[in-house]
Amino acid sequence: MEKTEFEKLIEKTIFKFRKGKTSIEIKNDLELSGFTKIQASSISKEAYSRFLKVKGKTKIIRGSIWSTVFLAFSAILFFSSNRYFYLAIFAIFWGIFKIASGISEIKLLKNFQKSEPIL
Repeated sequence: MEKTEFEKLIEKTIFKFRKGKTSIEIKNDLELSGFTKIQASSISKEAYSRFLKVKGKTKIIRGSIWSTVFLAFSAILFFSSNRYFYLAIFAIFWGIFKIASGISEIKLLKNFQKSEPIL
């Protein structure tokens, strides 16, 4: 396969991950499409790695934005003597949770890349 065809195949497979399909389902679909078990497993693994990387980075970015915006909002509410500033603090913790979740996704990716393909 050409590099462009391979990249298109990876993008289609990533789209399937976004739709909620599992690695096994995708691997089986690829096998039914005519790929060998090893090819299907390699394609599925590569697509899942890219999917996890993007998903993790997205969570980190969104969590950072969420925390920063609500930190500023909380400070404004606090200094304006508004007693509801504590509500913004919950949003800051939500952002921190998203950042931690994104870091977890990236660590999962590193462990996943070390593993053998699913045959």
